[in-house]
Amino acid sequence: MTREEAIDFLKNSMPYGELHEAVEMVIKALEQPGRYKWNPIKDGLPDEEGVYFVTDDAGGMATVYLDAFSHYEDGSPYWLYSQNVTAWMHTPEPYKERQEEHD
Repeated sequence: MTREEAIDFLKNSMPYGELHEAVEMVIKALEQPGRYKWNPIKDGLPDEEGVYFVTDDAGGMATVYLDAFSHYEDGSPYWLYSQNVTAWMHTPEPYKERQEEHD
């Protein structure tokens, strides 16, 4: 089964209740297969400015802001509070407290 076939199958057999929410999360993850993996800088930068997880050449990891409009003198992108970034990854969506359903 391909990723696309799995997405179609899940969308066409959507359950109810809490399982529905879990299946929606799985569909979202399947629709964005490369979103939560490390992307080497040599392979490209994010498409838009925003907050990302990054690693640097010293092995450190941080959550930083990519300013799409600012660059260092050598032309490399400006990652706020971090230098020598070697790879980046999207951050997950912020936590949202679940609303309990009452019968």
